[in-house]
Order: sequence, then structure tokens, then C-alpha cells
Amino acid sequence: MEYQSYTILELNQARDTFIRRVAIFAKYVENLKNVLKKHTDVGRVQLKELKLRMDKIEPLYNKFDEVATRIDKTSGYTERDCFEEMYFRSMAIAMDILDEHDIKIKH
Repeated sequence: MEYQSYTILELNQARDTFIRRVAIFAKYVENLKNVLKKHTDVGRVQLKELKLRMDKIEPLYNKFDEVATRIDKTSGYTERDCFEEMYFRSMAIAMDILDEHDIKIKH
């Protein structure tokens, strides 16, 4: 209940920040995927960076869900579908890349 005291404006700003952060991650993952299509070899540093980025972005889903739920109750408007599609697609691609290169994912 981290966002319970936030105003609707603050909730919208928090939601927009989460969406931007996931969009940056999704862009990174897509770029890495495209590099891998052209060059099957990828460096260990790139894979570790991907893993670090995944670990950083993973907790955003629960925070976004809390904020979006509070916004839904207040205004009836949500960007949940867009966020979830971008989040889950980019996480799945990232997991697939790590699986391909036998990098263990902690869950």
C-alpha cells in the first residue's frame, strides 16, 4: 500500500514513469534480439546486463498494478493492457535469450 496517500495526479505520474521504464527495457530487449538475429554470438557482458535489467524491471509489475488499480477506482481509466503487453512480451523475450545462452534465471 505504498501509494495509498497519493493524489490522482501523483498516481498518474507514477504510472507514466512505470510505463516509460518498461518501454526502455522493451526497446533494449528488442535491440538485443535483433542483434542476435544477425550475430548468433553475444557476449557474456551483454547477457549479464540483460539479467541485471530484468531483475530491476521485474518488481515494477506489482507497483504498476497497485497504482493502476487505485487509478481505476478513481477515474475508471487504465493503461493496464498496454503496460501488461509490453511488460510480459519483453520479459518473455529476455528469458528466451537467457535460456538460449544457458544463463540461469532465479525465480
